[in-house]
Amino acid sequence: MSLTMLMFLLNVLAYVLSVGPDGIIRPDVLYSYGLYLHNITVHPECLITYMFLHANLIHLLFNMLGLLTFGVQLERVLSTSEFLVLYLLSGLMGGLAQTALTPDVPVVGASAAIFGLLGCLTMLRPMSMMMFLFIPMPLALFAVLYAALALFVIQSGVVTQVAHAGHLVGMIVGGVLALLYRPSEALKGLLAVAAITALLLAGYWFLTHP
Repeated sequence: MSLTMLMFLLNVLAYVLSVGPDGIIRPDVLYSYGLYLHNITVHPECLITYMFLHANLIHLLFNMLGLLTFGVQLERVLSTSEFLVLYLLSGLMGGLAQTALTPDVPVVGASAAIFGLLGCLTMLRPMSMMMFLFIPMPLALFAVLYAALALFVIQSGVVTQVAHAGHLVGMIVGGVLALLYRPSEALKGLLAVAAITALLLAGYWFLTHP
């Protein structure tokens, strides 16, 4: 069984075991196994368990779609150990980053880990196409646009139900690991990301300075 499928099954199983009749995560599970500052000192295992829990079915479905989309592609180029370290470390660091911003709000979800997969795949296959809101675009373009959105939301101090800091840090961890795993390929990906960033910044400057 592939690691992608194993993670998929673990997430689905955790969801089934953790939700109430309404399909929403039970409060006792959220506060025992979700990630927030106080819980790290009481239940340190929440650093791992939080990334296998989801708030509701929609949350699970979107994350599992991302897992299958990026995980299957990455397993073709990474070893089992590389993939596992990528997944868990991205989830861990992303969760800690989000907790630093919202220490009293329980965080659940696999999204930081999945954004780690996205960050790694972007560096290794920057021009691979993905669908976002039914619009095809290269991974590198999506990564740059999302990073800009996340930075804007974090800087503005707007509180949302989306863990933008966790996503962003997870994606950065994935990119860094790509550089460690496959330096020559990842450097080309980094150049692609830099070029797209420069083009978008130039376009923004021309639009705002007529």
